[in-house]
Amino acid sequence: MFTALVVDDDEITRRTLQRSLPFETQTASNIEEALFLATRLSPSVIMLDVHLYEDEMTGIDAVPLFRQASPASQIIVMSAYERTSDRDEALQAGARYASKEPALLRAVALAALCHHVHVVRGPWTLQ
Repeated sequence: MFTALVVDDDEITRRTLQRSLPFETQTASNIEEALFLATRLSPSVIMLDVHLYEDEMTGIDAVPLFRQASPASQIIVMSAYERTSDRDEALQAGARYASKEPALLRAVALAALCHHVHVVRGPWTLQ
């Protein structure tokens, strides 16, 4: 089963993604909580915000920790800002994809396709 873990310090973003994604989705508001969930759940995809303001490290800095905690998970780093430097750093750190948040559903679709997962539910379909 395709599952997702959304890591964002913004509650509205977490709730919106949890309600919008057509598969089981867990959320975390900080890196510590997210690493615990990633280890326990081994989600198919981890959607990680670049700027987690309550944490001492950025989402990009945490990518290697998530790689270690859940090696099979695809990591998508997301940001409200479209900065090439963030995208490049996220990919160099081991993220599978880096996305501006409005493009996030396309990023999830890409991760699902990379996993060869068929998701059929909700208003759109991935095949």
